[in-house]
Amino acid sequence: MKGRPRSQGERSGRRAPAADLARRPAHAKLLCDFLDGLGIAHDENGTIEAMPPAPTKEALIKAIDPPFRESTIPAVVAVYLHAFQALDENGWPTLGELIAEDSRLQLAAPRGGVAAGVEEGSTKDTKRHESAI
Repeated sequence: MKGRPRSQGERSGRRAPAADLARRPAHAKLLCDFLDGLGIAHDENGTIEAMPPAPTKEALIKAIDPPFRESTIPAVVAVYLHAFQALDENGWPTLGELIAEDSRLQLAAPRGGVAAGVEEGSTKDTKRHESAI
């Protein structure tokens, strides 16, 4: 298989949301910096040939600290790491542990279960919210 790892959704013919995140050129540098920090070869967009074996938690911490320091929107870093973890049906156990333990990687649900200013079931402002990612 050439290209980045395929998610379960892609294997069934549907494109997974995590796959779409990996294609957003505005944040390609973030993904590339993360992969560089782990010594994982990739193309200019952060596409990898195959999911490598899981790195150690220590290596992951060293790789995610710089993007958190450099990002003006730390939540974007967290979203990307969650998306990266979801690209492979098994993910990396060490990244899964880090996501569960590191408060910077926690994705909080909005109060009331919907984004502020958006009525439940509404698609109002969806484009604006998606463009922030």
